[in-house]
Amino acid sequence: MFGDDGDAMVVLRCDRTERRVYLSRAGAITAPLTIRTSSATRALAVQPTGGALPYVAATLAPNDSLLDAIAFSRGRIAIEQQNAPVLVVPPYAEIDRVIEDCRG
Repeated sequence: MFGDDGDAMVVLRCDRTERRVYLSRAGAITAPLTIRTSSATRALAVQPTGGALPYVAATLAPNDSLLDAIAFSRGRIAIEQQNAPVLVVPPYAEIDRVIEDCRG
C-alpha cells in the first residue's frame, strides 16, 4: 500500500486463489490507468472494487511482463488517469515481493 497519512492511494495485492495481481487506485474514475516505468508504458482497463471506500482496480496475470517492468523500474513508477492527479510510487522491494508471492 502506498499513500499519505490517511488511506492508501495505491494498492498492489495478490489473490492466490484466482492467480491474479490487482493494482488499485483510490477514486471512482473508470478511465484506464496508464502505468509508466523506466522500461514500459501501458494503459490498463479498470473496474470499481465495490468496497466502502471508492477504488478502481486493474487485473494482471502474475506472469505479465508489466509487473516485471514495475518491479525492476530504475526510477519511480507513475500511475496516470484522466481527470485525476498523477500518482508516483517509489520502486520499493515490497512490490517485487508481492509479485513473486503471487507467482509462487
